[in-house]
Amino acid sequence: MPSRSGSALAPADDSPDAPGCSGLDAYWRLSGSHSCFPSAACHVGFDVEPLADVLPHVVLPERHALADQEAVSLRDLAVEPMVLFDVSPSRDHWVEMVSDIGLEPLVAYRTRSFETTRCLVGQGLGYAVLVQRPRNPRTYAGSRVVTRPIREPVRPRVMIAAYPTGMRLPDKVRAFLDYCRVEVPRRIAAGAVAD
Repeated sequence: MPSRSGSALAPADDSPDAPGCSGLDAYWRLSGSHSCFPSAACHVGFDVEPLADVLPHVVLPERHALADQEAVSLRDLAVEPMVLFDVSPSRDHWVEMVSDIGLEPLVAYRTRSFETTRCLVGQGLGYAVLVQRPRNPRTYAGSRVVTRPIREPVRPRVMIAAYPTGMRLPDKVRAFLDYCRVEVPRRIAAGAVAD
């Protein structure tokens, strides 16, 4: 049964306020982001390097009435069924975002699978709010979805590279980090959050 977000969700236990996350706590508070790692991983110290800011977007069925708009208002979607990608940190960011805007979306479906989220949207069962944006608009089920920017001001999410503090990084890892420092911001600017 659909539920309103205000009473249905609470921040997950792997938020930076959870015990054991002190290694990343200061970074998340400064960046305005929330959880990144499962709480078990927070016991290990990490060096964290911000790579780029990423904005969430709306995912709609190809034939949705708002699919032709340049940007979509979450207020216009608030009475429609939503497919929630129910995994932290995505869920936690979504709770924060709708709270900032003052909305109570109608959550019709919850899934822990990114691609199942897209498939349900593609079948016309609701809309979703995601950060990751594959280039291919076709879902695994064969339906098509469209992505649109969110009209309301929303906080960007920080894409990071993280590795254990004090670890001597192998040459291949350092080369990959160098690649990410250049390519992640470039691809995000070009609208490709996930390849």
